[in-house]
Amino acid sequence: MKINVITTLLLLAMCFFTSHGKTISGGTDAGIDYVYTHSWATKTSLPSARSDFTATTVQDKIVLTGGCVGKQTYQDWGGYGCTAIDATTLIYDPIKDTFTAAPDMPRNRYRHSAVAIDEKLYVMGGTNLDYPEPTLKPVDVFDMKENKWSTLSIGPLNRTMTDGSAFTIKKKFYFVGGYETTQYNATNQMWMLDTEKLSDGWKSVKSLNTNRGDHCSVVIDEIAYVFGGFNHHDQWAKPLDSLEAYDSEIDQWSSLASLPTARGDKAGAALHGRFQVIGGETKDSKGVSVPLSDVEVYNPILKKWTEEGSIPSERFRFSAAPHGDSVYIFGGQGYLVGTYGDAASYYPTLKTVEAFQESKIVSAASALSYRFVVILAVILCWFNLI
Repeated sequence: MKINVITTLLLLAMCFFTSHGKTISGGTDAGIDYVYTHSWATKTSLPSARSDFTATTVQDKIVLTGGCVGKQTYQDWGGYGCTAIDATTLIYDPIKDTFTAAPDMPRNRYRHSAVAIDEKLYVMGGTNLDYPEPTLKPVDVFDMKENKWSTLSIGPLNRTMTDGSAFTIKKKFYFVGGYETTQYNATNQMWMLDTEKLSDGWKSVKSLNTNRGDHCSVVIDEIAYVFGGFNHHDQWAKPLDSLEAYDSEIDQWSSLASLPTARGDKAGAALHGRFQVIGGETKDSKGVSVPLSDVEVYNPILKKWTEEGSIPSERFRFSAAPHGDSVYIFGGQGYLVGTYGDAASYYPTLKTVEAFQESKIVSAASALSYRFVVILAVILCWFNLI
């Protein structure tokens, strides 16, 4: 058998193409360019309209908890508030497109956060409709296998907030940002709880660079990304466009390229090694909340943003969760009905469920180049073997 240098190099190139399968989204991986296509599909509606709740992927299902189930009406304190909340738990099956009722949470809760670790869902933060408005400190846990709720006994969240966000890295969960409920000042603080060392309790870790609430967080390759939201410095008049990344190994935040469109009360989800920022809220000159419909995608490898269409229905304060090749978005609020500040005006809650379906494919040019290398290597091998 004789194999010359050129053949050897081509064989090595072929192996490089075929053995490096890690996705580098929106760019190249071992010389292969990827492109993305997307579409939207309408799914079975929620059993009841709601906003300000959580949707979290737990194994092969999506679990929805709590939320505002009434209108957001104009209140005598000078803003819009929810008229009714609940403790509902719903389990959505993305394959069957069905909802199943599960036991209620231990308490009514909305504007809270949730994360999944293994078969358990951890719910934290948020508030209810009591006066004066509290921030809820207990962490409630839903066990999917046992189909029941419990409350963590290690003690409440040190400084709980509403409208924060939560994420998980290596069996630890983090609660970051949000508002206190007296002056609605936003915080940048972050707390961590290690589910494998619960007796250690909550630990304060590195704070965000920017105070924010009504933001989102996602995790890709054990790096957390927190983006958008509002803060109190301008009286919540304009949403934020900043993006920060957290490396838990060194407990540090870094600032990245800003969102092309500033937004709060939107949804975010990681898909195909990138994350989608979907819809959300901006404010007009009168302070009216205006829903956004566009989808913007961030590529952590290329460190840049791209556009990827629009939601069929404009809304904000909805929840989203990824599953397979899709991101499912649930409920939310629509446009203001009536005149801003009028006692009869309100923001309606919605039942709409839609799925953002994305496909990742090899570009035609890369596919052609790949085939050429493989065929050429086979031909040269054959000539060297005869």
